[in-house]
Amino acid sequence: MSDIFTEAGRHCLPSLSDALRHRFDAAWSPAVDVSESNLVYTVVMEAPGVDPGDVRVGLVGNMLIITALRNRTGGCSGVVPHRVERHCGSVGRRIALPGAPDPGSIRWQLQHGLLRISIDACSHDR
Repeated sequence: MSDIFTEAGRHCLPSLSDALRHRFDAAWSPAVDVSESNLVYTVVMEAPGVDPGDVRVGLVGNMLIITALRNRTGGCSGVVPHRVERHCGSVGRRIALPGAPDPGSIRWQLQHGLLRISIDACSHDR
């Protein structure tokens, strides 16, 4: 006869493992929201600690390609870190947009740790 903790572990741990696996597969994979309204696609990506000069945004067909670099901050010589949870390094995201975005209309801003991208939809697509 198994106890309640063994039984709970058997049922809960696999789903917990699946839910957290994405956090450890990549060094840094920021969350992204995609929406569409008034013939404009809007993409918002979490990008805390990213300098605007380290952001690249482009389109290949309907595929939005975002690259960014987040450098480690606060490093001082002689300082030994005891816990480091904030990831640094480069990230690349590819996001398929519905329809046909206009590659000449990409606008973006990085403010308060959020990268906001707006892209007009081609008028012949609507």
